[in-house]
Amino acid sequence: TTCYAAVHPRMAGVSGRYLADCNEALTSSAAASRSEAARLWQSSEDMICASSSQPDRNII
Repeated sequence: TTCYAAVHPRMAGVSGRYLADCNEALTSSAAASRSEAARLWQSSEDMICASSSQPDRNII
C-alpha cells in the first residue's frame, strides 16, 4: 500500500487520506478519539523523559 500510494498514477494529487490494501479506507474509532490521543501523547512524553538524562527538563 505504501509503494502504491507513492507511485501509482491514480494517487497523483491525493493527500491526507488513509489507505488500506491499496484503497481509501475509514480509520478506526480509536484514531479519532481525543482521549486516546491524549493517552498516547502522555505515554510518548513519559517515554521521552524516561530515556532523557534530564528527566525534569521541559521538552518543547
